[in-house]
Amino acid sequence: MGALQDKKLYAQNISILRYEGKINEAIVQCKTATEKYPADNFFFKILGDLYMDLDCYEMAATAYFENLKRISRPELFRTFVRFYERIRQKVDEEFLASYQSRIMSAIKKHEISEEISEKIVELWKRSEFIASPKLQDLAHLSDSDVNYNEVKDQFNELSNHKDFMALSYLLQYRVNSSVARRTTKKIDTYLVQVMERHEQYKDAQALLEKMVLDSRTCTKDIIASFLRVCRKQSDYSDVKKCLTIDNNFISSSDFNIQYELVYFFESLGDIDNVKAILNQIKRSATRSPPISRTLYNFYLRFNMFDEANSELSRLSMLLANGRSRGDSRIEEQQESEQAVWQKLKDLVSEQEHNRQMIALRDLLKGFSHELGQPITNIRYNTQLYQLRKRKGIDSTEDVDELLELILRQTQRIGKLLDRFRPIVSSKSNNTSFNVMSRIQEVFQNLSSRLEIANIKYSVCGNNKTVLWGDPIQFDQIFYNLILNSMQAMEEISTEKKIEVSIRNFKSKISIWFSDTGPGIPEEFQAKIFEPFFTTKDPSQQSGGEGLGLFIIWNILKIFNGNITLDKGYLDGARFLITILPEEGANDEHEQSINH
Repeated sequence: MGALQDKKLYAQNISILRYEGKINEAIVQCKTATEKYPADNFFFKILGDLYMDLDCYEMAATAYFENLKRISRPELFRTFVRFYERIRQKVDEEFLASYQSRIMSAIKKHEISEEISEKIVELWKRSEFIASPKLQDLAHLSDSDVNYNEVKDQFNELSNHKDFMALSYLLQYRVNSSVARRTTKKIDTYLVQVMERHEQYKDAQALLEKMVLDSRTCTKDIIASFLRVCRKQSDYSDVKKCLTIDNNFISSSDFNIQYELVYFFESLGDIDNVKAILNQIKRSATRSPPISRTLYNFYLRFNMFDEANSELSRLSMLLANGRSRGDSRIEEQQESEQAVWQKLKDLVSEQEHNRQMIALRDLLKGFSHELGQPITNIRYNTQLYQLRKRKGIDSTEDVDELLELILRQTQRIGKLLDRFRPIVSSKSNNTSFNVMSRIQEVFQNLSSRLEIANIKYSVCGNNKTVLWGDPIQFDQIFYNLILNSMQAMEEISTEKKIEVSIRNFKSKISIWFSDTGPGIPEEFQAKIFEPFFTTKDPSQQSGGEGLGLFIIWNILKIFNGNITLDKGYLDGARFLITILPEEGANDEHEQSINH
């Protein structure tokens, strides 16, 4: 008999025994099933129900706790919610606090999935809200726009007192309301602003989704807010579920929506639609300097430099016309518009700067996403501790665990920041430096680690090659390459060697960097320069953030250079770095250094 059939037989027998009132016998059968299939959540859930039939709440709680640890799909969490709401009415506060502590400990040990952990926190928030008559009264006031001013004043008071937990309870109440209604449209719009202000974007999105899907509450402002909240989360996954974005939608939208749609289609890589929306914005920009300025910035963002130049010319005319009419708003903006005129004078340099900023923007987009996980971990574990503290059941051990988690997560954040520092530093240390000397110095700084790892290295080629730029940034290129090679060669038993060769040809500098590691599998070669792509375990101290090669790529853009992988190289991994330096010939002088 197969496992599936066996499980069905167990479930059938348990159901029959329960129907016949033979609860104890059903429990015996269910326990046997949990022992036979310990990874299956279903039988633990049934076991909890059976104990509830006998009013054995402690045993039921234990069974549901095991069920909770095995839940893999969010929709299965509903069964635990129903159980928790039942048991909360049946047991005393001491038992409930102990049970919460048990669950909290499992969360900290990562025995419960992150998604389910977040749902548990929300469940406890709602339970706390239900227990507070004051919060309930305010929530009921929020059920009608008639009470808008009173609701707004009380929310502001909570916000001023930084009672974010109470705010969270109330906002969750509004989100969990069955539908958005015309009678609460004003309040719900205000609450979205509150949620955004406190960066509770998920709750804001949930409420906005209801308002967008309801024709009675859906307005252009609501649609724009919905798209804006999605942008702030870098998550547009629910947009198509709520909106039909076609040519009619784009053409009928106002500027605020079109502004957000630019970022939406950019996230999809749909440049054709980006350009179509920019054409729509252009029509609005003919009479509005602020919109014209926004359009100019968009053109720069997407490397549409001819269009940007044209838009600046039109903007100058708009500003001149505005001043001739004595438009006070234009006069007030005069000082800021001097910067626009400077951009016009320095368009070439501005274009180059923008190219660098686009590369940096892509990097920071991935960076913000990567930072989200440790920040989320800190936030929801802090919320868990606050809940325990409010109930008076916190302990020194809880504080120590929370501080340890915060320290661990901040160390992770610090590690990411260290990776980014070379290319986001505001300090400019540009100077002339010798390429070979800088590369040799990097190897020298890593010599102890290379020796311990039994890795030999050599640097050869033109020893007179000179570059202009920040030598620290240049060093970072080779720090990352060498460290990547060291990690790649950790497990190999054959000769370990890194070779660097510097060549000049027709004012172009070529630097070959190779190692004798296992090489890069073909299926990964197209992705290695993408941010946060890695085949390593990020939890390992040795690295694995997936940033090294992407940072190299970005730094080389600053040096007017590029890096490519030699896909035909079979003796390890080999990269070609090409740089077009400032004018000035580098004479060919050969030198070779081996270690």
